[in-house]
Amino acid sequence: MASMTLAQRLWWHGLIGGFIGGAAGSIDSGLALMVLNPESFNLNDKLRHTIITVFVLGGLVGIKTSFAYLAKSPLPPDETLPPK
Repeated sequence: MASMTLAQRLWWHGLIGGFIGGAAGSIDSGLALMVLNPESFNLNDKLRHTIITVFVLGGLVGIKTSFAYLAKSPLPPDETLPPK
């Protein structure tokens, strides 16, 4: 297996960083849910429901930000082809 080029590493770094950044925003959403609807989302008897919601939001927002990164930078440049 060949090692990755710098451009490929930067592309992967951006894609994964976009996902992590978007998923981290779900923590804020989870806190907002506890403020807006404390009967359904809290840290006591509804903890499981709150955690599942935060993880689902994290996955969805992470995927959305990854797709936004892919729209900006679809694929890393292939350095084996001569430039046009």
